[in-house]
Amino acid sequence: MNEFDHRWQTGAARAREAQPSEPAEAPHGFAQRVIARARATPATPLERIGERLTWRALACACAVLAASLFLELPAAPADESFLPAVETVATELFWTS
Repeated sequence: MNEFDHRWQTGAARAREAQPSEPAEAPHGFAQRVIARARATPATPLERIGERLTWRALACACAVLAASLFLELPAAPADESFLPAVETVATELFWTS
């Protein structure tokens, strides 16, 4: 058994014997300090460009969605019962003599 295996076995045995400890709580105000520090850090120019492009892409996607709805809703049938089922169409196409 080499040195690594011996240390591994020793560490594993100690870990099995150890009692689980209570998780430590964060100090009071820790989350607020983390958020304040993150907001105080200025964004890099690359991050600003990426954010701007992301908002533009979202606006374009919403515009395409709105245009698609505007163009397709008038053409949508009011009642779906008049549309033939896929099975009926497939049967007529492939099983007619």
